[in-house]
Amino acid sequence: MDTFFPSNDGETSKLLFPGVKARLDSGEHLTLSRVNMEPLAVVTLHSHPHEQAGIVVSGSARFVVGGKAKVLLPGDTYRIPGGTPHEVHALEDGLFAFDVFFPKRTEYH
Repeated sequence: MDTFFPSNDGETSKLLFPGVKARLDSGEHLTLSRVNMEPLAVVTLHSHPHEQAGIVVSGSARFVVGGKAKVLLPGDTYRIPGGTPHEVHALEDGLFAFDVFFPKRTEYH
């Protein structure tokens, strides 16, 4: 695998929740995740020690982070501190988003 320009062949594809799939690639210290959520799919309430940040590319979803809810649309960004409970509810148009995790999510590889 090319260190600087990895191919899709080197990625991990994972079903995270029903209707929620991610393509994952990690560097030395972080993980990049491209997430597809089917319409009305749900990432159930959970937390992890990793800091997470992302951007909605297409579609829309209701994010609940630390008890605060907001509907996010394309171009909207989000930040989730490590250990903070959060959940995501895709709306009727589904969701495609990029997530970055620090440190890397070793359990995904």
